[in-house]
Amino acid sequence: MDSADFDHAAKTYDLQFSQTGIGLAQRAQVWRNIQSVIDKSECPSILEINCGTGDDAFRWSQNHSQVLSTDISPQMVSLAKSKYPTLSFEVLDARKLNNLSTKYDIIFSNFGGLNCLSPQEIKDFFTNANKRLNDGGRLIMVIMGKKCIWDRFYQRLKGQKKNVNRRNTTSSLDVYVDGENIATWYYSPRELNQLAGHDYKNQRIAPIGLFVPPSYLAPFFKGKQFLLEILKVLDRLIPFGSLSNYADHYFVSLVKSDSKKAAL
Repeated sequence: MDSADFDHAAKTYDLQFSQTGIGLAQRAQVWRNIQSVIDKSECPSILEINCGTGDDAFRWSQNHSQVLSTDISPQMVSLAKSKYPTLSFEVLDARKLNNLSTKYDIIFSNFGGLNCLSPQEIKDFFTNANKRLNDGGRLIMVIMGKKCIWDRFYQRLKGQKKNVNRRNTTSSLDVYVDGENIATWYYSPRELNQLAGHDYKNQRIAPIGLFVPPSYLAPFFKGKQFLLEILKVLDRLIPFGSLSNYADHYFVSLVKSDSKKAAL
């Protein structure tokens, strides 16, 4: 993962994802899950990883939270600052949380940003994030799983049978993003828990985009709002955590384990 890999995508990120019907629908699902684990009276301090162009930072700020939003891409951070000039954005590599000294109530990463980390890197991320969380703090992530039904269907539809199970691998997959191939790893909820180890306990897991499709299908769904609305309703009706690995992404909230108990 390198900043240049994402700089080139910054200018088109909102048009190709954030502002599409699919992007808006999946973000709404994420925030319904956030609201289920965050009490309305809370004003937590937030460290956001992989913030993109800042839409989640703005949403956190509406809750009167103190937010530092970061991204490895200087171009993404620059665009975020131009969209939300009153908010705090910095360039930060998710692999270098140990460079920080402040502790937070929540560390948050949306829409598969952490899928750019290898298994060892994400294991190190969990360790470093634990050190940057206050006692009882939460690590909230939206991760791409291994068995996305939509992706399997799409590959079959294209006649790419060899790619039907492309996500279900322990190796990285080159994902084409605006002219660049980005090494991407996919993690099942079970694998993610194993990598997190005993530093965390599960609070919530839920599918994001089980019926609402991946963003690369946004052009097909443009002008088909009625169909998209049906899929959004189905996602609200079937939020079962056991189906998380079959969705485009899944939401997971982990709570930092009690340090004193962990030491026993």
